[in-house]
Amino acid sequence: MINQKDNIETEEKVLEAARDIFQKKGFFGARMDEIANKAGVNKALLHYYFRSKEKLFDKIFQEALGEFIHKVVGVLNGDLPLDVKIYRTVDMYSNMLSHNKDLPLFVLSTLQENPDLMIRMIKSTQGEFLPNLSRQLQDENLAGNITKISTHEFFINLVSLTIFPFLVQPVMMGAFNLEEEDFKQMINERRRKVPKMIIEILRP
Repeated sequence: MINQKDNIETEEKVLEAARDIFQKKGFFGARMDEIANKAGVNKALLHYYFRSKEKLFDKIFQEALGEFIHKVVGVLNGDLPLDVKIYRTVDMYSNMLSHNKDLPLFVLSTLQENPDLMIRMIKSTQGEFLPNLSRQLQDENLAGNITKISTHEFFINLVSLTIFPFLVQPVMMGAFNLEEEDFKQMINERRRKVPKMIIEILRP
């Protein structure tokens, strides 16, 4: 009989193996027997813990992004001034991606393979996506402080300008002969530059 301590240790081994394989190969590229072998368990035991590949993947994806998405949505949908929200969100994305090198491509492949998973995760934060931010953008426009912009366009500008360098990091480092330290320095500079670019775009 498996005791509670063994259960926890086995489950963590499975999650660690699944995390590594899913982030490198995506949902469709990963195989349950490969995850079982890497975790050092048999496939039947793997199914005992997680029932299906879909449930295991959902667990890994939620673990990787769930808490972070809730934090970002909390900032963007809160009561802070718009410029503060922009700086904080860029900083949060930069911190997360700097400490999780495989995460950008993992998220990109998931968006291509299973966009509904990300949509469900975002919508689980609230019924309507970023209603307070939408009202704030409208109010700032009516006050003459910013140009008219939709919430989705604002969100795309904010996220894409922050994430793109991480998605193409290997290409950039190879093409421009950058060292790891050069890339880190560039990201730190973009923490200041990207918010300024977005604020400039919003000027009426």
